[in-house]
Amino acid sequence: MDSLSGPEYDLAIIGAGFSGSMVAINALAAAREPLKVVLINKSADFGRGIAYGTRCPSHLLNVPAARMSAFVDDPDDFYRWLEHHRALCEAFGVGAARKDQFIPRALFGQYVSELLERRASEVAPGTVLKKIVADVQDVQECTGGMRVWLDADESLRARKVVLAPGNFPPGDPPLRDRAIFRSRCYLGQPWLGQRMDRVRRAREVLILGTALTADDLVLAMREEGCETHHIHLLSRHGRGPQPHRPAPPYPAFLPAGAERPRTIRELFRRVRAEVRRAGREGIDWRPVLDSLRAATPELWQGLDLTNKRRFLRHARSWWEMHRHRVPPDVLEEIERLETAGTVIRHAGRIEGMRTIDAGDRVRVVYRTVAQETRELEVDLVVNCTGPESNYRKLDDPLIINLLARGLVHPDPLLLGLKVAPNGALENMAGNYSSTFYTLGSPRRGTLYETTAVPELRRQAQRLARELVHDLQPPVPARGVATFEI
Repeated sequence: MDSLSGPEYDLAIIGAGFSGSMVAINALAAAREPLKVVLINKSADFGRGIAYGTRCPSHLLNVPAARMSAFVDDPDDFYRWLEHHRALCEAFGVGAARKDQFIPRALFGQYVSELLERRASEVAPGTVLKKIVADVQDVQECTGGMRVWLDADESLRARKVVLAPGNFPPGDPPLRDRAIFRSRCYLGQPWLGQRMDRVRRAREVLILGTALTADDLVLAMREEGCETHHIHLLSRHGRGPQPHRPAPPYPAFLPAGAERPRTIRELFRRVRAEVRRAGREGIDWRPVLDSLRAATPELWQGLDLTNKRRFLRHARSWWEMHRHRVPPDVLEEIERLETAGTVIRHAGRIEGMRTIDAGDRVRVVYRTVAQETRELEVDLVVNCTGPESNYRKLDDPLIINLLARGLVHPDPLLLGLKVAPNGALENMAGNYSSTFYTLGSPRRGTLYETTAVPELRRQAQRLARELVHDLQPPVPARGVATFEI
């Protein structure tokens, strides 16, 4: 028997970005009787997370407003919120919002935060939504559920626990000499605390990565008035995301079930053929790829491990560049900076980084696709290569303890954690938990596409409803008893 004291809840949610907040919102909406929910977050920005916690007006959603509702069953909810908050929109330079407009991410963060506050104020008597600012250190099984350990050896108990960690910081490049990672000339991620002060002071900056986060940092540097002379962007291919273009929906073209492609070669052959067919009819490639979105989990699950690894090695960067696109205004600004010579792209693989000039600068060595060795000397290197997905490489205390306890373990592709179709986490013994669940990025190994709002809102709704059903089983309707003779 667990004799430790501490508050008791029906549902504890670790992480209050979009995913965790929407689990709480949907759970409270689904409750048929009093429900005690606790939402635990590392910061007081409940509902925002890193993605929507930015205050930079140039950081835009990469999906139009019409497709950003937090609710599966109410696709216009976000757009109505924008119409009701015109003064706030004008403060971010939006004015009268349009459904096809790419809205500043800060506004979406405010939208989710207000949804959370509104749901908390509408709960029935006896229902509780408790918000706690803390860094969860550990979770362990206990009688009747799980115990969640917070800072300062405080703890609470819950019958069900949801892990909603969002994305983790990027992993450092695999270099033999790792001294650079401890120097003041390297930032492992750009968005924490006073880190922009270090970026602002640097005249020559190297950004590792050329995807969405790199574009975000470039725009933030211009917004902050940084006096940077040159911003170098380095990735293996050197290319950035493609721009959005408005287009009508394209019909699904891959059959369901057994006729689906079973190899990555066959899948890409079919996609390219369909893009060419659409092109002959004057249809852009973008809606063709977008038509795969609903089928992506089934397509991914239909591939064996060999073909999944082949995709990650050879096609992942191509897919990410075309699938996760940027608003046209963002691309125009990046291209303007390239034309002016402020932004300079490089294609190659990092081979070494070391400090020079008494530790005030960095010499970076990289090798191009043509196997040529080149060097850059900069004041600061910022890692924007994308979130680390190998949980065994994370230095997060909670993840370290969960792995040590065997409550979770990585999927074979090291993209996330082993998870059941309903989000139940699998332990090291191969058993799915009946008390510990997750959604979002930890499910990438199973679903691959699992970090955008359209996927997350559906996961949050389904998971919340299942958890409430387990916590509050429906009472069978009373009927007239019948007897057979």
